[in-house]
Parts: sequence; C-alpha cells; structure tokens
Amino acid sequence: MSKTSNLVAQSEETLPPTTASPSSSAPPSVPTHLIFPDGDVVMKSSDGKEFRVHSVILREASTVFRDMLKLPEGASRDQTPISMVEKSEVLDDLMRWLYPLPTAPTITTITHALDLFRAVEKFQIESHAIDGAFTAYINKQSNPLRSWALAARFGLVEARKSAVRRIIMTNGDLLDDCPTEMDIIDAKSYMKLLRVKRDAIIWARSIIITNLLDCDTCTRIPHTGTYQHARESTWHSKYRERISAGNPFETSLTSDLMAEMYVSAHGQGCCRDRFKPGGSYTRMMHDIRVNLQEVLKQAVHSECHGTKFI
Repeated sequence: MSKTSNLVAQSEETLPPTTASPSSSAPPSVPTHLIFPDGDVVMKSSDGKEFRVHSVILREASTVFRDMLKLPEGASRDQTPISMVEKSEVLDDLMRWLYPLPTAPTITTITHALDLFRAVEKFQIESHAIDGAFTAYINKQSNPLRSWALAARFGLVEARKSAVRRIIMTNGDLLDDCPTEMDIIDAKSYMKLLRVKRDAIIWARSIIITNLLDCDTCTRIPHTGTYQHARESTWHSKYRERISAGNPFETSLTSDLMAEMYVSAHGQGCCRDRFKPGGSYTRMMHDIRVNLQEVLKQAVHSECHGTKFI
C-alpha cells in the first residue's frame, strides 16, 4: 500500500458502533456529477466506488487533503485510485458539499450523521455549509440530550446552545431516555450540564419569589391596617408553592394567564384589579420573564464556553 493510502486508512477514534440501515445503503453507482473527465485524483470508497475529482478543490477544502496530495516539484500526478476507509455515500456527500453543486446532501439517520461527523473531523474540513447542515439535523432531534451529545462532541457551538437551552427548560432530569450518543461524552461534561441546569433553576425560582408582589390590601393585619408581620395572601402562597415544585423556565409557568388564574381562584377583588392592562401585576410578570431569559442566557453560555455560572 502506498504512503498516501496508509495515511488515509489510518485508524479512527472509537465511537459507538453503528448499524447500517436501508436508508443509508450504498448507491448502485457513483453519480455522474462526481466523475469529472478532467479530474486528476481518483478516490476509491471502501465499497469499491471510484470518484474522479479535482485535487485543487480537495486541497482548498482540507489541510489533510493538501498534505496527502502534495507532489514533488516537476512530478506528474499518479492516476492510481487512493483507497479510502469511508463508504461511497459519505464521500458522495462530502464532495457535494465541497463542489458548487445544486443538490446539497440531506442527513436522515443517526448512522449516516456519525459517519459524516467522523469524516469531516478526520479531514479537518471547515465549511459553513457543512456546519449548517449538521446544526439543522441536530436541532431536529426530539431528545435534547442526543442533540447536546452530538453538538458537544463535534464542536458545533450554536447547536449546543440550542440543546442546552432545551435541556434546562425541560421539566425533568432526562434520565429515563438516555440516547446511545451519550457514550461519546465523558462523565465530567455530563455532570457539569446537570449542575448548570440545577443552579439555573434555583436562581430562577429565587428571582420569581423575590419579585412576586403580594397584594398590600390583602396582607394588612386585620383591625390594625399595618403591614408589620403582615400575612401572605392565599393566591401568593399557592402560586409560590407551584413555582417551587416546577421548572421556572416552563413558558406557561410565568405567563400572565397562569398568575392570573391563581389570583382569580384564590385572590380578592383588589388582587384581580392589579391584572388589568398596565396594572402592577402585569408589569411584574413581564419583568420576571425578562430576568429569567437573562438567567437562561448566562446558564447556556456557561455550559458551552466553560465560564463561571453564579
């Protein structure tokens, strides 16, 4: 085997084993748009398909390809196929990303996504189009832990931010459905994620309870009209208990409607008046939501960039 072939066939980092699915089976032949008559490099996939492409495209896209395809001064390129460890569908997608072709690749399965992730990382390809395709695929995953694991492992910051935001806003610990992609994440990173979520929820609850105004009429001590040692109104107490038992980042929990429901069910007429348009309770809930968004923003930034959080 030639020196170039040895370089391409070097062992890759161990990731969870993947199983081929019908949707990711190899095409019967290489698409004609990836066999260029004037191509000066022939790449042979692990399943025997040959791609005739241009070395100038490969060299511009990847420093690894640049080193592989470097020729001594005055030497001509050998047309012997370069044996690759990647399957034909992976090479097909990589070439369609690198060439200005009208048909962009579509990632449809976890198996295919992992194979592409490996290849892009191995060849050190940097492309906004590739990052965008991976980010879109990751963001579509229903399980935010799967999204976070893939984004964290392959350094996709925007996809990771989106996943962390979803995880923090999810009412639960997500321990009942652990995706296989978590196998590529170290325990320390996962513990940090859980710690950030815990601290964000504690901080958010504190903000809500601190800024949750009570009705000054209802809290007067009977017969004295004073506020000293004032009692807590029923609606305020019950809503505070609901906040303490749930995830404060749930959108419905701090909505005007939710707070107004507690005031309507357990408050007095004076309390309900405060929820009229422009009333003090309406402004209060708006300010609480703004503060919670800032907490969420700081928590996401901390998890993704390793900065200190509260």
